[in-house]
Amino acid sequence: QRLLVMDDDAAGTYANMVTGTNAANRQIVALANSTTYGGAGGTYATASGANALSSLIMPHEIGHSLGGLQDEYNYYQRGVPGGAYTGGEPDSIHHTLLTEQQMRAQHAKWWRWLGTESTSGGVIGRYEGGMYDTTGVWRPSEHSMMKTLGYGYDQVERERMTQAISGKLNLVQDNTPT
Repeated sequence: QRLLVMDDDAAGTYANMVTGTNAANRQIVALANSTTYGGAGGTYATASGANALSSLIMPHEIGHSLGGLQDEYNYYQRGVPGGAYTGGEPDSIHHTLLTEQQMRAQHAKWWRWLGTESTSGGVIGRYEGGMYDTTGVWRPSEHSMMKTLGYGYDQVERERMTQAISGKLNLVQDNTPT
């Protein structure tokens, strides 16, 4: 009911009409003419443009489509707790099975941010739940945009989004060696 999708081929065709853009240097975002809460973050990001929460939904969905970020929900259906995570170490940069000590020792996941004040509130650490599971997997912050609308990206997500945006731009256009 809340999943908004679009014709990816049509979106690409229209986006290709914009001079100077291509798939490598753009991010397609579609707003639906709807008041129904919803969105999606696949190849392209979508949100319902007339919903009061759209301005909070869109950055979350762009986190998926541009940054490759995963949901940090500890449930799959609202009001129904998720199960226990049973897989191996997640590929996600912001989910782990590692302890804080293991992250530091291995320079893994969000080790360099551990103990710092989170840009989404609280402290960067190890908080249980994510990827639709309630137990057995950990995320870096208590709250973030990928878990709860109304919060910002935490440092781990912000770093990934900065990498993703930087990858689409020619940030250094000229330099003079010293």
